[in-house]
Amino acid sequence: MLAKLTRFANRESGRGRYYLSMTPRKADGIGVLMEFKKLGKGEDVGMLLERGLGQSNEKQYALELKLRGIRYIVYTMVFDGKVCRLRLKR
Repeated sequence: MLAKLTRFANRESGRGRYYLSMTPRKADGIGVLMEFKKLGKGEDVGMLLERGLGQSNEKQYALELKLRGIRYIVYTMVFDGKVCRLRLKR
């Protein structure tokens, strides 16, 4: 599957820079955008997960995929030491 994807990191799209993108080479595939966050002291995991998804939407990270007619999934991952939690938006 990865052979059918082009990977980009810290690339400008919309009004910001997403952390990682896996874009299908053909428009009939599904793209993936990832935003990573580190849990700080006193921060709430759920709020940070929602903030990451909101940031992806607000800054239009998927604009390039939308313009190419590519369906996509957005993941936000929050890391707390070795523990990772994620939330996705289709």
